[in-house]
Amino acid sequence: MNQQGFFSLMLATLVSLVTAQAPTEKLDKIVAKYDTKTAPGVEILVVQDGKELYRRTAGMANVEYGIPITKDSIFHIASVSKQFTAFAACLLEQEGKLNLDDDVRNYLPELPNYGTKITLRNLATHTSGLRDFYALNAMVGFTEADVSYNSQILQLLFQQKNLNFKPGTKFEYGNSSFTLLGEIVSRVAKKPLTEFLKERVFAPLGMTQTQLVNDPEFIIPNRAYSYYTQGGVLYKRLLGPVNVGSTGINSTADDLVRWSQNFENPKVGNQKLFQRMSERNKNSGGYALGQEFKSYRGVKIVFHGGGDAGYRSYLIRVPDEKLTVVVLGNSREFFPVDLAYGALDAFLFNGPAPEKPKPNFDPKLLTKFVGDYEIFPGNIVRLTTEKGKLYLQPLGDPNKMELPQVGNYEFDYPVFTHSRFTFGKSGNFKWQLFDIPYGGTRVHLKPFKPAQANLKELIGTYYSPELRDEYTLSVVKGQLIASHRRNEDTTLMPIQRDWYHGSSYFFGKVIPTRDGKGRITGLRGSTQGASNILFKRVPARRPLLLTAW
Repeated sequence: MNQQGFFSLMLATLVSLVTAQAPTEKLDKIVAKYDTKTAPGVEILVVQDGKELYRRTAGMANVEYGIPITKDSIFHIASVSKQFTAFAACLLEQEGKLNLDDDVRNYLPELPNYGTKITLRNLATHTSGLRDFYALNAMVGFTEADVSYNSQILQLLFQQKNLNFKPGTKFEYGNSSFTLLGEIVSRVAKKPLTEFLKERVFAPLGMTQTQLVNDPEFIIPNRAYSYYTQGGVLYKRLLGPVNVGSTGINSTADDLVRWSQNFENPKVGNQKLFQRMSERNKNSGGYALGQEFKSYRGVKIVFHGGGDAGYRSYLIRVPDEKLTVVVLGNSREFFPVDLAYGALDAFLFNGPAPEKPKPNFDPKLLTKFVGDYEIFPGNIVRLTTEKGKLYLQPLGDPNKMELPQVGNYEFDYPVFTHSRFTFGKSGNFKWQLFDIPYGGTRVHLKPFKPAQANLKELIGTYYSPELRDEYTLSVVKGQLIASHRRNEDTTLMPIQRDWYHGSSYFFGKVIPTRDGKGRITGLRGSTQGASNILFKRVPARRPLLLTAW
């Protein structure tokens, strides 16, 4: 080979290397943001057909002691745990020990009879209508840092007398359903879910660094701790609730790949079981049994994300390509979707999707979207249009944000990537926030002045038999205040007659109840995941007098 040919070959090789590395440039830049010895970080692992394509770690597993994240770091994977619970239920079904179409009360007789059947399938697809225990915990004053055990969570759920909606008619992502499904697996298997998963799933798959934890004091070697930032200062983000079924699994990226590869080359379960896990309910959208399905750039993917305290996790399987993407993090401010889908872009499509030419929009359509919408109970946003643009403004917020238009009926949510508003013919919208869809229902608010509300008639004490707890309402400096033994005071602002908006997230909406003579008899409090909790008006209780002895 002559010199010119040699240099041509070298140049071609260099060009080839640059081209091969270019698709991961975006991933490298995201990971590089966390490459520090003074803050939490991330891990990403991409494996195809057993071959490692990409692995990066950055940041600290333990900031206090300067311990970096490595491939052996163990993360709490939060809601990615749900697919393991669904898998366990399907294993028992194949053995003839339960049926996904059975009534939940066949296994949990303590659960109230709501006058309608809730099936195990409803539990596994978020279509049960059960109130979310995190919302209920918040109402009784438990924070994410407070320890609460599975037995306490179950007791709280067994006290609920009503549902958010009729089972099977709606998808509402929550955690109570999988807590109950985990309890059913334990009762049917006659052993704790922790033991069942270890014996039937983790051990056979060689997931030696994975365990379901049901004790907050349990020691986990190599555990990454969770953090959050506030006002530029880094803090620990404590995780108190000990919940199994909905969350609770701690694992490594390598172990999660082993789990994913089981769907390609089964060691536990079989194709019939995997097909069962892919079944969806009529109204569950892309959510099947503990896992989600959708098409990404024309390729079918199976995925689930998770977030508890400062932990973040994301697991994607691409069955047709035998590709797995695992993303783990230990900061509340970290959102794993950019890394996860960036990995798909890099290794399936050789780079991000090309930008589409901006289409021409019909400006007349914008006026159809103007109005007030309720997303969660009491969470109201106002949409307005100005100079050919659509703006969103939350209730009580003086600021508004532009929603960039990407289609005649579609608008991006600029706060987060992979999030979008889509308007339907009904006049309502669907808000796709990452993977979870939320509905925005148009509400017609009448002109109302807060001064029109008679706040004094609400003064009193209100007890909820479903929570076994109470709130006291008083008027302070012209404002209606709800006080609680643990929670901070909540201001209840009247926005319509007999409709109050709470300043605390756990009281998004409060509606007074009245008797035939119009007298206040109680309240119904609602928040995201828990609607119409009844509080009955009761005589004021005398303060407890403590005496020395």
